[in-house]
Amino acid sequence: MNKKRGILLLLGLLLFLDIVFILLRMNQYYIVPFTKPPVAMIILCNIIVLGIILVLKKKIFVATFTTLILISIWVACSLWSSFMGYNYVDFQSPQHKQTIVVKYRVATLGESHYFFEFYQKSSLGFFMRKLEGQDYNVMLEWSQYASPEDVLGTNDVKWASEKEAVFDTAEGEWRVTLK
Repeated sequence: MNKKRGILLLLGLLLFLDIVFILLRMNQYYIVPFTKPPVAMIILCNIIVLGIILVLKKKIFVATFTTLILISIWVACSLWSSFMGYNYVDFQSPQHKQTIVVKYRVATLGESHYFFEFYQKSSLGFFMRKLEGQDYNVMLEWSQYASPEDVLGTNDVKWASEKEAVFDTAEGEWRVTLK
């Protein structure tokens, strides 16, 4: 009876965490990228908990087979993410009360298309919220700029206030306002 109760508890915990992550995502909150991609941490947690449940049920062959399949899917997702080339960089406000997280990547095919998304870290530090309507996208000649950091001007971020950062981009100033 104890094993059954432990399995149900683990399944309940897994279901609860997945629902929490879904609700956070629906409200534009994301996990701060400790891993790349950030969702890999959620998938890995699910794989570990499901593996533990199968081991507790003494289904060693099924646990091994299922875990190998799920880890293969996780590795494929991680490889796909590495091809997409998302990178993250943080910027703290002058008084260290606010942090902007910039998620960016470059797609090159004759010209380079730069994609920048801005997030605000939560006060807890584990989550970040997407700043809607503040994405910055630009297409430039591929040899015009050396890196995405140069295009966005991350080397010289100016803070107009604790709630507003100014980036000196390839096309002029880009203001990001925090909530």
